[in-house]
Amino acid sequence: PGRRLVCVFGTGSDKDQPGLLRAICSQADRVLLVQASHGRAATVDSLRAHVPEGRSGVVSVDTPAVQQALSAVLSSPASSEAGTVVVAFGSFYVASAARAFLAERMPGLFRPDDWAFQCDETDHDARTAPLLLSAIGLKHAWRKAR
Repeated sequence: PGRRLVCVFGTGSDKDQPGLLRAICSQADRVLLVQASHGRAATVDSLRAHVPEGRSGVVSVDTPAVQQALSAVLSSPASSEAGTVVVAFGSFYVASAARAFLAERMPGLFRPDDWAFQCDETDHDARTAPLLLSAIGLKHAWRKAR
């Protein structure tokens, strides 16, 4: 209660897009659809086709890249409101691109030896494990805060 949830979401084409979007749209105040940067990524058009009917607040950006979506969210006056939570997820590729974007845009947010500075969107290996733990922690924290 009292928190505004903004989601930047992109996933693989082999995932349960209707089920994921039903769950996300039932909780989020705003959802920005993006296309992850890998060959099996769901397109923004595909994701948009699975948005539940009558759901407002779901948008896509002109360029469906994670960086552009985050830039749009962070430059929005609503994102600076107290209690706004922004989560980029759905794929390790989406989360990795978000982490790299934030590391560049907000110097000092991550330690200099953080893996965000050591890989690009297409380089995923054991360094992504902490991200999974962070995503699980975020999910738990969100449920606890509701």
